[in-house]
Amino acid sequence: MDTLHSTKSDNLEEQVQQIGRRLLDEAQKAAREKGWAEQWLAALLQRLNRDEAFRVTALRFIDVLPNLNDDKELIALFREYFADEEFPIPAIGKLAIQAGGQLAPGAVAKSIRKVAALLSRQLMGGANADEVLQTLQALHAKGRSATLDLLGEMTLSDREAETYQQAYIDLIDNLSGRMEQPLQLSIKLSSLHPRTSPDKINSSVRGILTRLAPILREARRHHAGVTLDMEDYDKKPVILQVFEELLFSEEFRDWSDIGIAIQTYLRDADRDIDQLIDLARRRETPFL
Repeated sequence: MDTLHSTKSDNLEEQVQQIGRRLLDEAQKAAREKGWAEQWLAALLQRLNRDEAFRVTALRFIDVLPNLNDDKELIALFREYFADEEFPIPAIGKLAIQAGGQLAPGAVAKSIRKVAALLSRQLMGGANADEVLQTLQALHAKGRSATLDLLGEMTLSDREAETYQQAYIDLIDNLSGRMEQPLQLSIKLSSLHPRTSPDKINSSVRGILTRLAPILREARRHHAGVTLDMEDYDKKPVILQVFEELLFSEEFRDWSDIGIAIQTYLRDADRDIDQLIDLARRRETPFL
């Protein structure tokens, strides 16, 4: 007489076997198909172009990726950053990630790292000044201009803000004089002051200006241009106030290589542009 066993462990074993077989099938299929990573990259770029929130999340993930040496930890963080249904991912990777990274974690982590590297080459100028210089020279050879900013701009402490400030100063020092065209930089002001808040405009402006001024001095000394990025809508009053104070400060009032980005899709963009036109008339010295 046969005895039937139906336990949770049996069910789990069967699920693992099924996923394993599907993984093997997908792996064999992927091995026969060339360029899957490039196809994944194309899908990623499409998503990045149409979804700003997804773009921010992806860039933050890429920013922390170099510090993740444990494959299972990488996969767990990947799942934490991205829902399976929202991230364009090959079938083999999706199956393994859904399995919690227990099946072939090394292969899955390697795939994630490979595509992240491909993506970073599309979106980043380089990991150091020499790589950035090569990228800028290649763009210039094609008749293109570019402005640089630094990743990792989400600062939570004064120490991080000081590190970000020094990184910009170092970038200016390392690149200026080695380029055929003037260096152009973009800066997110909230990275220079971790407590930037529309509810505390005066203290936010003071904190930002304290760390921004040394960067601008270095940029001016090397004839580099600087554009202040426009960030979250809530931060706009702070950023506009910082820009106005810079324009009329004794040190920078006659400097023309400073500018600001305006998000023209906002309903009040016309009012912001009118405000900037008024600043330019009163200042007399043009800005970017």
